[in-house]
Amino acid sequence: MPLERHPDDSLFPFAFQLASLTGASLYDCMYLALAVELKSVVVTADRRFLRSIAETEFAAYGLWIEDLPAA
Repeated sequence: MPLERHPDDSLFPFAFQLASLTGASLYDCMYLALAVELKSVVVTADRRFLRSIAETEFAAYGLWIEDLPAA
């Protein structure tokens, strides 16, 4: 699978807002900001992160790893 890099400087302001809104770490919110920008999802095994976004408009951008569709 090819890797694609995304510059983080443009994501930082939105990620900071997300972290402030959700209480999730800035690290996690950088991935969330990228998922929102790409209209994709963050696949994670971090229940705490998913709980932090569960009651927000960003809940659809988080996916529990075991719910990943089989290939």
